[in-house]
Amino acid sequence: MNKMLKRILITIIILIIIAIAIIVQIKKSKPSSNLGNNIIKTEEDIKNETQMAKQESLANTSEASRIKNYVGQFYTMLDTKEYEASYNLLFERFKENYFKTEDEYEEYIKSKYPKKMILNHAKLDREGKYYIATVEVIDALNTGNKFSQRVVIEEIELNKFKLSFQVI
Repeated sequence: MNKMLKRILITIIILIIIAIAIIVQIKKSKPSSNLGNNIIKTEEDIKNETQMAKQESLANTSEASRIKNYVGQFYTMLDTKEYEASYNLLFERFKENYFKTEDEYEEYIKSKYPKKMILNHAKLDREGKYYIATVEVIDALNTGNKFSQRVVIEEIELNKFKLSFQVI
């Protein structure tokens, strides 16, 4: 019996050594992760990553594609009722002449634009540092209701721009 107990004890010790060796091997093969950096991302981290990805994407596109993207961003803001953000894109002089306050601007947008829009890019011209895009704004709920509008854009730097539009 004493001999049998020794064999069981030796077998258990061998199994423990094998288990430890396997655990060590698994830990070596797994890349270590820094839990503090990988688990929780703040809203600002996500926004910054999205902005950087957008910058990289825009940097690799043509001039015409970038300008169309800017125009699309503006009309998307109108469509999603982001009036403050879209107002901040306007040239200062344009605001002084047409919309002295954000409230005036918001009222104008609500009265002139459809609740849901489809945008067709018709034409893009360049005059010096300004781009003139002609777009067709279509009411998504009534496709017979549409109008053409010109938008003047100045690209200040990649994904930073100012604009004005034809007041209708």
